[in-house]
Amino acid sequence: MRGIIKTILGCLFLSLGFSGLTGTTAFAAAERIDNARITFSYDQAPKAGEAPGTVAAATTSKEFTVESAKYANDTDRWTLGDRPEVTVILNAADGYRFYYTSSSHFKLSGCGAEFRKAKVLDGGNSLRLEVYLKRVEGRPDQAQSLEWDGSYAMWDEIDGVKHYEVRLYRNKTLVTTVTTSNTVYDFRSDITRGGDYTFRVRGIARYDGKVGSWSDYSDESTFSNYEAENYGKGSWIQNQRGWWYRYHNGDYPVSCWKNIDGAWYYFNNSGYMLTGWQKIGGKWYYLETNGVMLTGWRFINGNWYYLEPSGAMATGWKNIGGPWYYLGPSGAMLTGWQYIGSRWYFLDSSGAMLTGWQSINGNWYYLDGSGAMLTGWQQINGRWYYFDGSGAMLTGWHYINGRWYCFDGNGAMYANQRTPDGYFVDGSGVWRQ
Repeated sequence: MRGIIKTILGCLFLSLGFSGLTGTTAFAAAERIDNARITFSYDQAPKAGEAPGTVAAATTSKEFTVESAKYANDTDRWTLGDRPEVTVILNAADGYRFYYTSSSHFKLSGCGAEFRKAKVLDGGNSLRLEVYLKRVEGRPDQAQSLEWDGSYAMWDEIDGVKHYEVRLYRNKTLVTTVTTSNTVYDFRSDITRGGDYTFRVRGIARYDGKVGSWSDYSDESTFSNYEAENYGKGSWIQNQRGWWYRYHNGDYPVSCWKNIDGAWYYFNNSGYMLTGWQKIGGKWYYLETNGVMLTGWRFINGNWYYLEPSGAMATGWKNIGGPWYYLGPSGAMLTGWQYIGSRWYFLDSSGAMLTGWQSINGNWYYLDGSGAMLTGWQQINGRWYYFDGSGAMLTGWHYINGRWYCFDGNGAMYANQRTPDGYFVDGSGVWRQ
């Protein structure tokens, strides 16, 4: 068997003219840049409300130089929680070329830099690197323009805020504290006694949960005992057009969310309760046949969806209880191989994104820490592996970029030794006569 393999390899070497194995091509002459060490700095750290400044990237490597570094964010001022993105162009020095594009080949420091992606340009002479820097930190601004509209408390939106805490006071005594993602809240059900009502607001940051300072008190909204005792009471009424909710004074909710007995409902511009999928304020919600807004994981019409605590349907990447999931543009949870943002990911039958070594449909793949499938040469735990264009790990002999390499049954490249079939490979894994 060993003689047969040698004969086959010998014939193949002759058919290739053997030039690919002797290192005489220009492609092989340039040395691959194995690690790119880059340090980032900026004139001043990005700050909410301020214009982007300048960012710089530098290296002490003699294998390449930094041509440019600039912010890629499409913004004229930073918002609390923004994630600065930087595009860097690197040029290889004479005798070197870029080849690797996985995160393990880039050592980044300064400004909280994190690898995003890389792309080899001009046959390896240049490389475009994209990185994230530390998010814009700080505390939310103080809420402004607090005012009453009947039982509705309203205020201006605060940039970078995920939700708001609102405190209701009667005669300067705290009545209740509520949380909302909107800039309006109906305190109808909390106004149960006569008095002078005021409220205060503070924002909770979207990115890191930092809380802002409490606003000043709003102006007073005064209710008599009779008004307060009857203001929040109402009853459900059904007619030929549907269900609606009528308050004691004859008013009814219109074009708004309403919390009734602990559940949320939405009423259209005619005052009727909605059901099913509804797009409200640019976001999708699902309301049961009884009108109650759903939250959490829900199986609807054959697909799984995740509805935020606010009820809004989630899309895109979402970390839920630890695992990452991808919810398509329609909100439906995806499974299996998915091509997202120019990278391949694998989501198991539960929808959870996988990372690390994975055996899928009879092949081994390696998914990096972000879940992205790797291809080409990769160094993992000190051993070299090669993944073809489909991401499948190779084993045995393979002809790669004009060189013969041999990989063991676990995919690790043989180096500086004889392979099981008797051929010698050098320290870089290349077969040598």
